[in-house]
Amino acid sequence: MKKLLQVFLLLTASVGAITVPAFAASGKAIVPPFDSRYGSASSYFGHSYFITNITNNPITVKISIFNQTGLMITTGLTQVSSNMTNFVLNPGDATASFTLAANNTADLYYPSSTQDCGYATISWTQDSTVQIGLIADVRELLWINNVYSFRTIAVNNNMPF
Repeated sequence: MKKLLQVFLLLTASVGAITVPAFAASGKAIVPPFDSRYGSASSYFGHSYFITNITNNPITVKISIFNQTGLMITTGLTQVSSNMTNFVLNPGDATASFTLAANNTADLYYPSSTQDCGYATISWTQDSTVQIGLIADVRELLWINNVYSFRTIAVNNNMPF
């Protein structure tokens, strides 16, 4: 047993440093299925995406919204809050991308002009070593005969990602 331990220590010393996996500063979450409808100016569904940067540095965010056939929706998403920079609608690989300031919340709105249902993804990257960077939810807005209501759709079970 003593010889086996000596061999193990010798091998460990000759190998050098033990490598530890590095975490990439990125994350992604799926927004559960949604439903959008447009009946008239007094009857429609829409969605507000609230995305919060929980880090101390700016973070790059991409949101991709897919319709019921899996095609990416490339129009209609609008920037509501002003704490985003570099907002680009349809950058080619997402519905929109932007940079969100540290410890700030973005508000994006997707109004429905047709009947849409589908899902979305929210992803982020940051030049750092953080393991989680965002928390998000979606509010499905309902406007019928001048009465406004909403329900909240939890993203990632309301846990940071």
